[in-house]
Amino acid sequence: MELQINDLSIIKRCIYEVIISTYGLNKKPNAAPTGLKFIDSDKFQLEMYKGSKTLQNLTEHKCGVANVTYDAEVFYYTALKEENPERMPSKITFQKSHKVQAPLIKEANFNLEFLVEAIEETKTKTIFKCRIIHVEKNDVELTPYTRALFATIESIIHATRIKVFIAEREYEKADELLALVKHYKNLIKRVSSNSIYSKIMQDLINQCEKWRINSASIS
Repeated sequence: MELQINDLSIIKRCIYEVIISTYGLNKKPNAAPTGLKFIDSDKFQLEMYKGSKTLQNLTEHKCGVANVTYDAEVFYYTALKEENPERMPSKITFQKSHKVQAPLIKEANFNLEFLVEAIEETKTKTIFKCRIIHVEKNDVELTPYTRALFATIESIIHATRIKVFIAEREYEKADELLALVKHYKNLIKRVSSNSIYSKIMQDLINQCEKWRINSASIS
């Protein structure tokens, strides 16, 4: 169902976590979590570190889809798909979007189709200034709020930074974030044991430890 931009309840300057989907080489769909910040009701900006596929695709095609979802499993697999390419869940279905040359995730709660209107470069980041041209609301099952959802998504975001810090040999920063991930794991054990959230958390910690071991072996 198509919505109007004003149907969304947006807080300006607040960073929202979404999954950006784009087309890559030969129209291969790509999806990755990132934060977006609304500047106006229909305009937002994305700040991305150099080297990501999403950055490359947005630069080339000047459009994408911001998929809004409350599914931690989708966040997990799109954030760390390079580590487990064979484990992409069947619940992620890419399909052609309505107004832009980019794929959308059918199972997302909302799809915000956008055009890139300007690109700014800094030393470490690329800033995309974007305008929403179409909003689609999907008929997706909603579940009650659980603290495990917040804790899991926060840990997934931390894990993406832990990977970078380990690669750059910044072990102290990596350990600080890993301590937070372990704290959230204990929280989830209390509020949602033996769930998809607790499974993702254990996978995250195992992956972080693997990165650390691999880094030590080549140093």
